Amino acid sequence: MRDQGCENQIRAVRATANDGKSVTQRHKILHICETAKGGVGTYLNNLAGLNSDRFEQLVVAPAPHADHLSGCGRVVTFESSGRGLRSVVAMLRAQRQVSRDFAPDVVMFHSTFSLAALLAHRLSRRRGRTIYCAHGWAVATMEGGAKKWLVRTVEGRLCGLASVVLNVSTAERDLAKAMGYAGRHVVIENAVPDLTREPKDDVFVATRDAINLLFVGRFDRQKGLDLLLPAFEKVRAERPDLHLHVVGASVRGARQDLTDAPGVTNWGWIGADRIDDFYRSADALVVPSR
Repeated sequence: MRDQGCENQIRAVRATANDGKSVTQRHKILHICETAKGGVGTYLNNLAGLNSDRFEQLVVAPAPHADHLSGCGRVVTFESSGRGLRSVVAMLRAQRQVSRDFAPDVVMFHSTFSLAALLAHRLSRRRGRTIYCAHGWAVATMEGGAKKWLVRTVEGRLCGLASVVLNVSTAERDLAKAMGYAGRHVVIENAVPDLTREPKDDVFVATRDAINLLFVGRFDRQKGLDLLLPAFEKVRAERPDLHLHVVGASVRGARQDLTDAPGVTNWGWIGADRIDDFYRSADALVVPSR
């Protein structure tokens, strides 16, 4: 049930906002994002469904990602050229300015690097309850070694600074528990809203005679595109009627060049208003996610 999952997401934020506040007052919710591509942007667009006469939301996000937040309403951007110290500092500056002017009742921090903003919020002793959502723990992307230990230590301790830690799956919560992560953890599974129209089935007209396979996701290790591409190349040598359509782009990993890959079409990011057309048009969806 797609719509029920979105309602659960909305209720979780609403419950935090309602704590200790009259139902007649308007609640202000501030979102701090170090990335808004892919799932984070979709998540925020879903939360835009909060009742506007009782809730006011504002999103702080990187300027290059603003196009992924078309359904969010008010968005304040900061300059970012990718993950790094400069982007984190720019995020913290934007957070400080917006927090002072907006005076939120709830601040929700999204993805790993926003933990720096959560720490800054706590050190500043600003008002407002806090929610942290990793959208996938960073430790899960690593094989082992000192870097994994460091990431586990940092995110495991800093996430506990939030009033509540929101996990988007039971697997994510179980991983946090196994790692000994601090804080009060709850699970609200990811979801997408109900369809507002009947999807089209003619996106892949140019390859209508092929068996059209579809991959949707970030071009990063977690999503497994690096596993899919060599497997597809090997199978297509025996089945030239196969065609792979790739929707997404790199967010955290190295950029993937698909220009010369035989039988592969790279569509880049596709808006939420069109993605169901791709699902309906494909013969099969391929999910090699780790």
